[in-house]
Amino acid sequence: MITKDSDFKDTHFIKQTPKKVIKVALGNISNNDLLDIFEKYLSFILSLTLKESFYIEISKEQIIMID
Repeated sequence: MITKDSDFKDTHFIKQTPKKVIKVALGNISNNDLLDIFEKYLSFILSLTLKESFYIEISKEQIIMID
């Protein structure tokens, strides 16, 4: 699941659902900038598909995985 909604962090860790969450913390950016950021982190995101569960937050400066 890809979301801008912070409520998914709580449900992911408390209820273990949804299993895979990508939180987008980018504010107002253009679609092209959004695509560029996802392209920048694509290989890392794809490497996570083998995991049963994950929660990551993407910002303009970094990607953070929270266990």
